[in-house]
Amino acid sequence: MNTAVTRYRNQLLVARILSGRYQQELVVSTKASTASTDGDRITYPAAWMLADNEDVAIVMDGIIDHEAAGHGRHTDFHARRSRTPIVNRMENILEDIRIELAAGVDWPGIPRNLARMVAVLVRWGVFGNAELLMSPYLDPGALLCNAMLLNCRAKFLPGQDEHLGMLAAASGRAAEQRFGMLWTEAWRLAQRAPKLTSTMEACKLAADIVKSFKLPTKPDAPEPPGVGNGSAGSEQEDGEAGSGSGPADEGEATGPTTPDGQSGVGLTPKQRAAASAAVDSADKDLPQTDLGDLAGAAVNTHSTDARGRVALQVPKAVKGTQAVPYSWQILATRLRNSLAGDLAAELDTLVSRHRSYGYAGRELATGKLFRLRLGDGRVFRKRVDTYELDTAVTLLADVSSSMGGLMGVVDRVSVQAAPHSGSGYVGDTPVIATTRYSVTRMDVSGGAAMAIGEVLEQFEIPNEVIGFGRAYQIIKSFDDTWSSTSGRSDAVALGASATATGMAMTIALSRLYLRDEARRLLIVLTDGEAGDPEMLASAYAHAKSADVEVVTIFIGNSTSGINQTRAAMKSGGYAGQMSVVKSHAELPRCVIEAVRRSI
Repeated sequence: MNTAVTRYRNQLLVARILSGRYQQELVVSTKASTASTDGDRITYPAAWMLADNEDVAIVMDGIIDHEAAGHGRHTDFHARRSRTPIVNRMENILEDIRIELAAGVDWPGIPRNLARMVAVLVRWGVFGNAELLMSPYLDPGALLCNAMLLNCRAKFLPGQDEHLGMLAAASGRAAEQRFGMLWTEAWRLAQRAPKLTSTMEACKLAADIVKSFKLPTKPDAPEPPGVGNGSAGSEQEDGEAGSGSGPADEGEATGPTTPDGQSGVGLTPKQRAAASAAVDSADKDLPQTDLGDLAGAAVNTHSTDARGRVALQVPKAVKGTQAVPYSWQILATRLRNSLAGDLAAELDTLVSRHRSYGYAGRELATGKLFRLRLGDGRVFRKRVDTYELDTAVTLLADVSSSMGGLMGVVDRVSVQAAPHSGSGYVGDTPVIATTRYSVTRMDVSGGAAMAIGEVLEQFEIPNEVIGFGRAYQIIKSFDDTWSSTSGRSDAVALGASATATGMAMTIALSRLYLRDEARRLLIVLTDGEAGDPEMLASAYAHAKSADVEVVTIFIGNSTSGINQTRAAMKSGGYAGQMSVVKSHAELPRCVIEAVRRSI
């Protein structure tokens, strides 16, 4: 049975058990984007059946526990919730802490499942990174939400500090710098979260935390009785459930105070402004703080990306739409002139002797008769000794849109006739003209493939060039010549929006497998931004098992892309067979090294 379907059914079974225990209805919806509950029913997305991924499965397990055993069992959905965005975000954080702790008492395995889910979400970047969390440009309201969410989960929920600890510390330091003692007081109030026993208590605590950030207009303005000290005289905020109702715990204050009772004294103007901005934040400026919604959105995004990667793995051929670009030809000429001498000398030293089937004789080799259908006359038993490079080479050139980055300029020098006036030529000295052309990564990729192919053709080494983006195209087949390819008006198609390197590499390998040469070499020219990393790793592994030499030449300095492809190379056994070209001038040396290692 399909793994994804099996997981999906198992998760539905768990959801059904939990919903049955708490007298709730389980509904599988094609319209739902995440699992959720309203107290009467648990809704589960039908689309999650396609999420065939171990990390996604872990997150889905955690969402079911969070929604069904947490909110479904312990949340009061009739409790009055605040209409103020920042208060609502605090309510979500505190209620999640309360219901997850309660669910862990009911089901001892749930804390472990939730910790595993948080570990995956951290790896996916759902909670951001330390640099982002500490950015001075982060909106004050977003900073307050992030700091409270991360610190509450890290400090109060078992097993989550291991994964959230560093992020919690970073956001806590940022909040302390931005809000001063207001953050200290807010965090002191948040210490009551593990002791909450109802949704109403969580709502009241959220309102108290936000109220601690509300300051008088001026630092030295006298405060009305009760404001800032939690007395019963404070008025309830509009729309904030339970805010200010009833006395605070003994010895606790609902707002930061100094020894003289003045709220907000000691804050810098920037801290006061940040506190005011945080309290007044619009809903669109605040991040999501409900774990179920955060995780559900992450699953949908991750599953969509995975389906996109699967689509890239489906081989798709396209026809050329234009002639070989002039920029390729200019760069190829320069590279060929640089390559020809050294590469020719290198190839001369590699000429090898081997025995091959002859083209004449009396006895047929019946096992080779299939060649006649392909126009190949090597079907006789007679063998002859020949001296040649018994190697086939495929050049795989990345022509996707990510290759559009500039890599410098090329000067093209030309000789022109001397200018003349009405009375005749000014002189006999010809004019030297220089034209400058910008060079992109795509020019380097295509020009290099063209230059290498032309030099190989001089030595009668079979070579093929395949361009790729989202689809692949045979720019020059083994049977074509470079002169015929250069003259075609439909040689290439450029600028695809995606980079299916693994798919294109699989096509190139499948065509190389059909060659009779003793050695087969694949040279990959790319910036490393592969859109199908799983298939790319598989392609490298298949190449190793079939004894195909693969050399990868990275064009440009896309660190993330190069690291991604290097990981695939390492898993396939090609960790060291690579070069990085940061300018077109470095390309000849990299090609010579590739040939020396592999042909």
